Amino acid sequence: MVRLAFACWVLGFSNPVMAKAPVPKTVPPQPALIVVEDVTGTTGPVDRRRLLRVGVKNGKLLPSEMVWEGNLRFFGHFGGHRLVDDRYFVTKFGGVIDLRDKKVIHDEDNGTLCAVDGTKVLFRVTSVQREEGLFSFDLTTGKVVKEAGPLDGKFVLKGTVAPDGIAAIESGPGDELFLNQLGTERKSLGKGFRVDLSPLASVSASAPVTWINNGVVITQKGNGKLFTVDISSQATELVAIKDVPKGVVSAPYFFRDGSNRLVYVCGPTAHAIDPDKKTATKYEWRDLGHGFEASWTWVPKLGHKIRLNGKVIGEFNCSPHAAKTASGCLALEAQPAEEGRGPPDRVAVWTTESGEWTVLKVRPNCVVGWVK
Repeated sequence: MVRLAFACWVLGFSNPVMAKAPVPKTVPPQPALIVVEDVTGTTGPVDRRRLLRVGVKNGKLLPSEMVWEGNLRFFGHFGGHRLVDDRYFVTKFGGVIDLRDKKVIHDEDNGTLCAVDGTKVLFRVTSVQREEGLFSFDLTTGKVVKEAGPLDGKFVLKGTVAPDGIAAIESGPGDELFLNQLGTERKSLGKGFRVDLSPLASVSASAPVTWINNGVVITQKGNGKLFTVDISSQATELVAIKDVPKGVVSAPYFFRDGSNRLVYVCGPTAHAIDPDKKTATKYEWRDLGHGFEASWTWVPKLGHKIRLNGKVIGEFNCSPHAAKTASGCLALEAQPAEEGRGPPDRVAVWTTESGEWTVLKVRPNCVVGWVK
C-alpha cells in the first residue's frame, strides 16, 4: 500500500501541468501611401510617371517602392484615380494596376471611369477610332465585357447625376435648369437660376447644382440665395447668405467634406449648409477626415494651418482638397509655407504614432490615398 502511494506521488511530479503558450499579439496592418510621381527626362520636361508605394512602420516612412512606371497618357494629369480593395489602382480612364503583383492588368487610356461596382470597373468609350459604349473590366477574371451601347445606360445622362443614377440636372444654357431622365424627354425645371458675375469675369457661369436625395437638388438664384428644386419643378427658398460677394469671377460650387457636410463656396467665402435646419454657417476649417482639418483661408508666407483634433500641427502651402487621410495618417501635396504659392515639390506626411512631419522628396502629380 505504501509502495502504491509512493508510485502515485512520483507519477504526479513526473507529469507536471504544461504551461500554456502566450497568445500572440494581433498586429494591426501597417498603412501604405500611394503616390503618382512626375519624372523628368534628360531634357527637363516631365516625360513619364511612376506609381509609388510608401510603407509606414511605427509611424516612420519606409523607403518608397516603385510599383510601376509608364507614359503620361496612362495616368493623365492631376488625380481622379481610385484605390479598390487595398489592392487595385484604377485610373480615371479605367486602366488598372495590381499593386500586389506590380503590373498593369487593364491597359486603358482612352476611356472615362464611370464607377466601380463590386469587382467590375465600369468605363465609357467615346471615340470614332474604336467601338463605343459602356464597358466593364472584371478585377477577378480579367475579362472586358460591353455592357451597353454608346447611347444606352445611366452613365450617358448629361448634367449632375442623382445618387441612384437614373436622373441628372443640367444647368444652362442661360438661367434655366433641365431634368434629364432615362427613357424620357428633357424637361425644364424653371428659370432664374443664375450666378452674379463680376465685370472682371472672362467667362459665363451656370448655377451650381447638388443632389440632397434622389428627388431634390440645391441650387441658387443669385449668389448666396440658395433654393431647393424637386424633379416636379417645385422651387423653394432654402437660405439667404449675406456675406458673399455680389460678383464673382468664377462659378460658385458645392462639395462634401470629410464629415460629409455640404459646403457652398462662393468666391473666397465658404458656408456649411444644413438643408434640414435651413441654415448656413461660416466654414473656417475644412474637414479632411479622421480628425484632420485645414484652415479655409490661405495666408501669404503662412499657407494653410493644419490641425488634428483641434490642435495646430503645421503650416503648408498646399491644396487641402487633395489631402488624403487614414486613421492617424495625413498626406499633403505641399511646399514650405514661406516659399509662396507654386506647384507642390514634396509630399508632407504626418503620423500620430511619430507625432511629427516627414517629407517625402518626390514631385507629386497626385497623392492617391492610403491602403492597408
